[in-house]
Amino acid sequence: MTDHRWSRAVLLDLDGVLLDTTLTRDLLGPHEIGRAVRPGVPAQLRRLAGYRVGCAALTTLPAGWAEELLRAAGLAPYVQAVVTRSGMARWLPSPLPAHRALNLLRWEECRSRVAVIGDSPDAVTMGRKAQLRTVAVVYGRSSAPDLADAWPDVLAASLTDAVTAALDLTDRSLLTDRPGRPGRGYASVS
Repeated sequence: MTDHRWSRAVLLDLDGVLLDTTLTRDLLGPHEIGRAVRPGVPAQLRRLAGYRVGCAALTTLPAGWAEELLRAAGLAPYVQAVVTRSGMARWLPSPLPAHRALNLLRWEECRSRVAVIGDSPDAVTMGRKAQLRTVAVVYGRSSAPDLADAWPDVLAASLTDAVTAALDLTDRSLLTDRPGRPGRGYASVS
């Protein structure tokens, strides 16, 4: 049964999109986690919550560490589910992590109401294989040309642009998920 608190869902890459996890290895403790939070992340997660968007984070970090990082950074209230690589038989670009995230969010609605925001071609490929909307951010670990080669629906320069695109893509689905109307077929760069 779908959790009716959410009108839409967004799956976010914790490693690179929300946190600069290259910095987390150098932190002396959870009290320093603020250094690893990407600029604008708290505001954008609050924005998604305001639109009743359920959020799941996908990460290669161990579950306990990922959840501790989210709590210490003050982001845990905005992330309802965490999917870790260690908890999956297959990882990106397999669609299994996306399916697991949707199960944890109790999402049974139309998949066009779900977007993936990632910073790697594998995250985009996972989203496409899972039949979700895809937004690639260029400030993470992959270059814009590499991300474009994965064919995301939108290539975004910032998290603000990525969230705007995710909201737009999942909002458009209300218009395009009817019989006789295409559900995909548009792409843009923000």
